[in-house]
Amino acid sequence: MLRHLKLILIFVKQSLQKQLAYRLDFMISALITFLWSALRIIFYKFSLSFAGTIGDWNFGRAMILTGVFLSVMAIYKIFFEENFNKFVHTIYNGELDFILLKPVNSQIMISFRHIKLHGISRLLVGIFVFIWGINLEGLHLTFGHWLIFILMMLVGVVIYYSIYFISLCSVFYLGYIHNINFLFKPILNMLFIPFDTILGGLNALISWIFPIVFIATVPARVLFDINVSQILQGLFWAALLLFLSNLIWRKSLKNYSSLNS
Repeated sequence: MLRHLKLILIFVKQSLQKQLAYRLDFMISALITFLWSALRIIFYKFSLSFAGTIGDWNFGRAMILTGVFLSVMAIYKIFFEENFNKFVHTIYNGELDFILLKPVNSQIMISFRHIKLHGISRLLVGIFVFIWGINLEGLHLTFGHWLIFILMMLVGVVIYYSIYFISLCSVFYLGYIHNINFLFKPILNMLFIPFDTILGGLNALISWIFPIVFIATVPARVLFDINVSQILQGLFWAALLLFLSNLIWRKSLKNYSSLNS
């Protein structure tokens, strides 16, 4: 585990050296992120001005959810987006050969080798909106609340990564599908919606079939409504999906025919 963290830190250092030369890109990204986030806030402000609440989600809670959503998006943008965009290219242009020859975990390598630090601007906006939501709601959080929240944020990121990675592995069986990395993006863009309220009575059933509720909604909700069974369910899904992502990756590599052989 420590070895993997050191490898990721090396990728971060290399990416930082490359991207410091493009400060304008960072500024443009920050502006786009601000405008994009403002649209989310306007959506909730407009919707809740008529409905008052969406289930038990008022404007303050909606801002907490929006902050969590933006933060999850930022983590995806920083660590995974570039790698997932190049996933198919890496496999079908022979780059995977060089990854497999290296004495490191190939799944870690293909998932983290390109890190885009301009996503930090999105993370900063997410943190700002999140803190704003907490202040609007008047929450007085204990150390335990923060620990559970951080744990569920990690659970959400792991679940999102694992589902996305598993979907990408289908190219080993379906052939060259250039835009397969866009398959899961529409779901990510819906995560700012409080799924537990939208799904209503189907929430429990859907969370066992397709656990996207744990990516953003549950981490936001634990700050004002701790549900132990839901937390345990999220931990179960994160562990299971991460295991399956590694299992499917190793199985898929057996179907990989080296382009240089």
